[in-house]
Amino acid sequence: MSPPKRSRKDSPPDDSTDDEQAVSKRPRRSDPTSALPIHPFFTGGSTKPASRGPVQWTEKSTLLIGVVGTQDLSRTSIAGFDFDGTIVTVKGSHVHAKNADDWKFFSTSVPERLLKAHEDGFRVVIFSNQKGILEGRSSAKQAFVGRVENVVKALETHCRKESKSLFPVLVLAGCGNDWFRKPRLGMWDHVEEEHRAVAPLDRSRSFYVGDAAGRPAAWMPGHKKDFADTDLKFAINVGIAFHVPEAYFPHPAPVVLPPVPIVPFPHSTHLENEVHYTPTTLPLIPENRDANHLDLVILTGFPASGKSSFARRFLGEKGYAIVNQDTLKTRPKCIAATKNFLLEGKNVVVDNTNPTRDVRQLYIEAAPDRLTVTVRSFMFTAPQELCVHNMLFRSFGQPRPRKHIPSVAFATFAKNLEVPTTAEGFHEVKSIRFVAEFRSDEEKRMWSLHYS
Repeated sequence: MSPPKRSRKDSPPDDSTDDEQAVSKRPRRSDPTSALPIHPFFTGGSTKPASRGPVQWTEKSTLLIGVVGTQDLSRTSIAGFDFDGTIVTVKGSHVHAKNADDWKFFSTSVPERLLKAHEDGFRVVIFSNQKGILEGRSSAKQAFVGRVENVVKALETHCRKESKSLFPVLVLAGCGNDWFRKPRLGMWDHVEEEHRAVAPLDRSRSFYVGDAAGRPAAWMPGHKKDFADTDLKFAINVGIAFHVPEAYFPHPAPVVLPPVPIVPFPHSTHLENEVHYTPTTLPLIPENRDANHLDLVILTGFPASGKSSFARRFLGEKGYAIVNQDTLKTRPKCIAATKNFLLEGKNVVVDNTNPTRDVRQLYIEAAPDRLTVTVRSFMFTAPQELCVHNMLFRSFGQPRPRKHIPSVAFATFAKNLEVPTTAEGFHEVKSIRFVAEFRSDEEKRMWSLHYS
C-alpha cells in the first residue's frame, strides 16, 4: 500500500585583535583560495618586493608577507607571535587601529623579549589574521602595513641602544577566510615550505604567543573574556607550546596568571566505531521483497552531515538511484527524477537537506499511486557545530577543496527544521549518526584539526 498522503500547504574583530578525500601525503596548498573570489589587491599572484623602510612586502594569493632583514633558514625553532593584542595594542579603548600611528607596545618588555628570542636562536615570525583588508575595511591595509613598519623602526631603535643590529623578522598576514587564516595552518605551512630544502622545523622547541586564548570573563580582575580562542587552537594545530602575552611579556608588576583553558577537539566522540543508525531492529535495506515493491528513502539533515557519503555507500552501492539537487539544480527536477526512477522500477534515495514537512511531502506525493512504495525517512542527527566543522574540513583540509557553504545555510536549516515523524506518511523513521571514517591517517589528522 502507498502511504497516506495529506494536502500540501502553501507552500570579534579580526586580527585588529586577531580574532577569532584520500590523501597519501601531506597536501600542499600553494593556492588554497583558487575557488574563492580574490580581492584586486591580491590579483596576479606573487608580486615583486616593494620596499617601505626596512620591510620588503610581497603577496602570495591572500597572504601578505613582510620580510625584515636576511632570513636565516638554519634556525629551525620558531618564536611565533600574534600581532594585535600581543605585540601591540591600540591607543585607546577602540578595537580596530585607525591609522599607522595608532599603536603602542603591549608591554615595555616587547622589544627586549623579541631580541632575546632571536639571540636564543629562534626565528621570529609574526602570524596575523587581517581579514579586514579583503573585506574592504577603510584603510585596513595602510594601517596594518604602517603599524608593522613603525614597530620595526621602534625595534631597530631599541637594538641600536643595545649596540646591536636589527634582527630578522618574518611577518605573515592571512587576509582571507581560507587556509591561511588561523587556526588553519596555511601560514605555518608557508614557513615550513621555506625551510623544507634546508632543515625541518623543530616543533618541540618552537612556541607561539597570542591573546585569543578562550579565557572567560574576569580571568583577571577587570578583564573581559577573550574574543576568541583561535591563537590557542593555532598552536594546538601546529603542535607547539602556547603562551599568552601577559605571561611572555611581563608587565612591571608581576602577576599570577590563571591557567589557559584546555580546548579539546570537540568532535572526538564521532571517531568511535559505533552503529550508524537506530533503531537496528529493522534492517537498513528491506529484505525479502519482490521486485514490484519499491523503497523511497528521504534524507533530512544539515549540510555536511554525511548524507551524500551515506547515500552512496549504503544505498547507491545497493542499486538505489540517488536524487540530489546539487546535481539537478532545482527541486522540480528532483521531484520529476524521483517519480521517473520509481516508474522505472528503481529504489530511490532523495539526498537533499529536506528540512520541512512540506518539502518532504512533495517527494512522498511523487510516488505514483499504482506502485507499491514504502516511504522511509532517514534523519541525520549530526549537530550544527559538527556539520560546520565538516564543511570547513571539506573546504580547506583536502587537496581538492569543495565549495564553501555560507554560515547562513546552517542557520536557515536549524530555523526551519521540522523533525520527521511517521505522521507525515513515513513507514519508518531512522536516526542516522555521523561516524567519521577515513581512507588514510593523513585524512584523519586533517579532519581532527581546529578550523574555527
